[in-house]
Amino acid sequence: MTEHILDKENTPYFKLIYQTIHSDGVPDKVKHLIRQYPLQAYIDRLIPIFQEGQQAGDIIEGDPEELVGSYFTILSGIMVLGEGYRIPKADFVLRSIINHSS
Repeated sequence: MTEHILDKENTPYFKLIYQTIHSDGVPDKVKHLIRQYPLQAYIDRLIPIFQEGQQAGDIIEGDPEELVGSYFTILSGIMVLGEGYRIPKADFVLRSIINHSS
């Protein structure tokens, strides 16, 4: 998933979603569509995966919801910066959640 999001071919789609959420000039119909898929829904879907990773020792200890939220914050920041900035490789981003002691 991280590789897919960071792929230069896909970043315009994620940037469009971000701009739709945060721009004032977006039609109400579009904003309504975006609100049907809140970020919290994606966080909720990933929490069990992160919990499994923690139980297996693959993901660092900590509150899974906070870890998933932080993961998305990192990816969102990368998407907002966009062109002109180096997009890190997926393994670099994943180091923030991977348990290196296992």
